[in-house]
Amino acid sequence: MALGPVTVPLSARPFANPDDTYTIEDSMTRITVSLRLKTSGTLLSLIAGLAACAEPTPLAPTEAPVTVGRPLAGPPICIPVPSRYTVTDLGSLPGGEIFGFTQASGINDQGDIVGSAVNASGNQVPFVRPAGGTMTALPLPSGSVSGDATDINNHGVIVGSTSGTVNQATLWSSGSPRSVFRLGTLGGPFSIARALNESAQVVGQARTASGAIHAFIWDAARSPNLQDLGALGASESDALDINDAGVVSGTLSTGGVGRAFLWTYPYRVARGGIVGGMSDLGPGDGKGINNSQFIAGAFQGMAAIRAPSGNWQSFMAGSALDINDLGSATILSAKGLPFVVSGTGAVMSLPLLPGGVAAAPFAINMCQQVVGNMVFGDGNIHAVLWDPLPGA
Repeated sequence: MALGPVTVPLSARPFANPDDTYTIEDSMTRITVSLRLKTSGTLLSLIAGLAACAEPTPLAPTEAPVTVGRPLAGPPICIPVPSRYTVTDLGSLPGGEIFGFTQASGINDQGDIVGSAVNASGNQVPFVRPAGGTMTALPLPSGSVSGDATDINNHGVIVGSTSGTVNQATLWSSGSPRSVFRLGTLGGPFSIARALNESAQVVGQARTASGAIHAFIWDAARSPNLQDLGALGASESDALDINDAGVVSGTLSTGGVGRAFLWTYPYRVARGGIVGGMSDLGPGDGKGINNSQFIAGAFQGMAAIRAPSGNWQSFMAGSALDINDLGSATILSAKGLPFVVSGTGAVMSLPLLPGGVAAAPFAINMCQQVVGNMVFGDGNIHAVLWDPLPGA
């Protein structure tokens, strides 16, 4: 459901300089890409790693508010049932790049794309590419030297992370110029924003003051601070996506074994009981969730979609990374190849560019456009856009 602009507080906290390993969490994250650049070559590691919510009680922000979010544009012209795709290299930031690295992590229904690129100075920086436009670097908070953008909603609000002395979840407002501010942590040294919904509720992962790594939600209508979602006794939890009802999907991890979870705001039912909070959905992971509460992820090593009934439908070895409200999902196969599965269960391979050897389709919008990155035989990694085409 499309909601109007929201207000959020500004904050100012320091960030950490990255080392030579670049970690990009997809907006749903769905997948984490760790890229270590060495003189001997490039190593790409792809780690395939819901419902009512209570009415929010607005809280006065503790710092000067800034409005984020623009009115929704009219619906774009879409191809709801594509039969094939074309693929486009999205290029690089003005001024060039080094190491041949760009990645597209998120796309909204208007076709605006966000991601990150290693620029000519050797820093990974966040970018936005308006539909049909060119990449533009997003501003960094004071003290930050690098970052990445992981998701963008239909109001044009962007989330991701920036780095200086510590890593923190970051939000960019829509409009021009964009305002940028940090969302804080759970008391520990870092936080990472994975995804946001149309009301700019943000989810991700952060380290707590005790050293635990927990999923969080940030909701400016309820609090200016991150809210710890807990971990149900697991060693780690990660919130990977959130739908427009504020239902969160993610993964619980203990000893490398993953279990999917669903989280909703606790609310009171008719007879006075409190329901909601975090629910363990059993083995699997929950990388993406749509407004019908279908979850894209992996189940028993297979790319799969979980229906609200609890049944998983498996497609191939690998992991499903994202799912839209038409039921179409993106899949990264165990062989590193990209696919789309339609709401009817039809599986379609996505094309590679000449020289491409693997690709990760991180996000899909309601127009069935897909974004991600492509690995080439020479070790370069480029952000790409797959556009749907009608016809046979």
